[in-house]
Order: sequence, then structure tokens, then C-alpha cells
Amino acid sequence: MSGDSEEKIIKFLQSEDPALRKMGLSLTTGVGLPDSCNADIFAISFFDPEPSNRATASGITSESFPEIFGELKKGWDNYQPNTRNESKKFDPYQMGYDFEVESFMQDFHKLSAESGLDVCKVSLRGYDLLRGGVGQISDSHKDLVGGFVKFLGTEKYQPAKQMMIDIYKQFGDDGPGREVILIIHNFEGEDIVELLVEGLLNKKYFISNSIDDTAKQIVKIGSENIASKLAEALSDRGGARILYGGVPLTRDVLWCLGKLGHCCALEPLVNFCSSNLIKLGLDGWESLSASAYALAELSHCDEESSLELLLEMVDHRSEWVVESAVYALGMIGSEKSIPKIEDIIAGKRGKGHSRAFGWGNYMPFTAKTAKAALNAIRSNDKLPPVKTPWPLNHDWSRSEMNY
Repeated sequence: MSGDSEEKIIKFLQSEDPALRKMGLSLTTGVGLPDSCNADIFAISFFDPEPSNRATASGITSESFPEIFGELKKGWDNYQPNTRNESKKFDPYQMGYDFEVESFMQDFHKLSAESGLDVCKVSLRGYDLLRGGVGQISDSHKDLVGGFVKFLGTEKYQPAKQMMIDIYKQFGDDGPGREVILIIHNFEGEDIVELLVEGLLNKKYFISNSIDDTAKQIVKIGSENIASKLAEALSDRGGARILYGGVPLTRDVLWCLGKLGHCCALEPLVNFCSSNLIKLGLDGWESLSASAYALAELSHCDEESSLELLLEMVDHRSEWVVESAVYALGMIGSEKSIPKIEDIIAGKRGKGHSRAFGWGNYMPFTAKTAKAALNAIRSNDKLPPVKTPWPLNHDWSRSEMNY
């Protein structure tokens, strides 16, 4: 085959126009399939929105790759078509759930291991076909694309990075966008950092008593650059953007900064807590609880600054804040905190604290936590970090989350 013929076939098969793809298939039927087009022909066979193109391409792939095509076809009973097509005909385009697509692509990947076929590239080309000339994924293709995201994320296929960014920009936390967040830590680059930070800072929370998935992925990546950007948001205009986002966002940002553990965050954290959460009494106990743990996890940067603010938190009117602060003191392990911890065990509380609102019933839990902190310090030991941003004995902390 001449170079010109191969170049023409590639151009047609990769076109956004289904009619031009049809021309490319006709050329392939006449002059043969160049190896450089293997991923394109499989993508069209399985995921071209135009049924006639899928049928023509399937004929070519079944002849060129009979073993792979045959084995995939045998397993089709495991991938039931959705309501768009109730037939039993082998047609991966009709898969109705992202987990089915992911499983199909994994099987395809295993079967193709010895052939040299790049199944990750097939997924990426399938995404391009589904997106089409409009550059957007329609609702009817969300599950197919979600399956591509899961598969390519698991394979850590770096050429798919821009695809992941585009999907998240279109869908946010919905559908395939959520799948992007769950695997995005497998990709690198400043654009990924920007995606995650902006994704978290623009978050609209529907469930407030769980850490957001974006926050968990930020912690998995763990870069100082992310910590710097979040710390900058704490400092910018007094942290107005974070406070405007509400309690869950404030809590998750502070939790992230503690888990990331980079010293660039400590001073902005101290200033934000002192000025907004304590002095002005904004955003309540959840944010302060998360702050307490973050201060402890950043205490290796400046123990005195962390201790000073934590000892102030121990006198807070909310018993949940008191317990978190006491546990955080145990995480630091400084003997300077022993008198304050002993006061908590003895039942002493700061100004404004009341045994109303059920605090009288909760105080024994705080005392238990304080005793654990005291025992650790006197044994020249430290309490381990916690996984959640809430007080140890609060209902939301009972089942610790993995991240």
C-alpha cells in the first residue's frame, strides 16, 4: 500500500463526519487495512454512532482479527443491551452501564495483549467518535464514556489526560465527571492540579456529612503545589471564597491542608482560624474540628504556633471542638499541654461553655479522649492521625473513610 493511500484512509477513518468515515471503510475494503488504522477500525466497529459504519467495520475486524473478535462475541451474553436496542446482536455500542463498558474493555485488553493492538487507543478513539463534531458528549452516551474513564484511569493511560479534563469540565460531579475525579490522581501535570483545586473550591455540596471525593483525590496526589493554591485561597480576602462556599467546603479545605502536610499552609491556616473561625465565630464546630487536626498534622513546621491555637480551642463553647482539640494535642505530644488536658479530664471548661444542648452527656467521651492523649504524652508517645475531620466520638466519625 502506498503512503498516500494509507494517509488518506487514516484521514477518513478519523474524520468527525460519519460519511467520510464510510468512505474510509470503503477504501479499506478495496486496498486493505494498514496496521496504523487497527485502533480506528475497532473503535468504529464498536462505538461509531452510525449503525452502518459499525456493521461495515465489524466485517473488516472479524476478518482481520478473527480470534479477538470471536472471543468478544462469545462473551456478549454478559453485556445485555439497554432499551435502545433489545436485540441480542453483538453490538458494544448498546451497552447501558459504565461498569459493563469497563469490563468489556478489560476483556478486550487481555485478549489483545499478544497482538500489539492498543486497546487504550481504541477507547480514546471511541470517545472522539461519541463526542463528534459538536465536541460534547450527549446524555445517551454518558455510560459508554464513563466506562472509558474507568478503564483508561485504571490503565493510567497518560494520552487520555485531556479527555479526562474535558469530561470533567462538561459534567462536573455528574455521571462520567464523577468517575474522572475517582481516577484523576493517576494523571500528572499543572492542568490536573488546576482542575482539582477549582473543582473543590467551586463545589456545590448535596451531602454534608462526608468528605468530598475531590478532596480525597487532592490528598492522594499530595503535591505542595496543591497545598499552596489552597493556602492562597485561605488568605485571599480573608478566605471569603471558602467561607462563601459554606461549612462543608471550609471543612474539606482545612482537612486537605492537614493531610497534605506542607508547611506553606500553616501560617494561612492559623490566621484563617484565628480571624474567622474563633474571633468572628464563623462556620461553627465542623470547621474548627478539621482545623484542630490540621494544626496537629502541620505542627512539625512550627509546634508553638499550633499549640497556641489548639490550647485556645480547648476553651471553646462546643464540646465537639473541645474533643477534637484535645485529641490534636495528643497527636502533637507536647508536655506543655498536660495542664490543659488535666483540666478537661476534671470537667473544667472555658467561658461560654454550657452543659446544655446535651454536652453533659457527651463530656465523658471527651474525658476518655483526653485520658488517651494524656497517657500518650506521659509515655513519650503520640496519638495517631485520624482519617475524618470530625470529633472522635461523633456519629459521623464512627465509620472511618478510606481515601
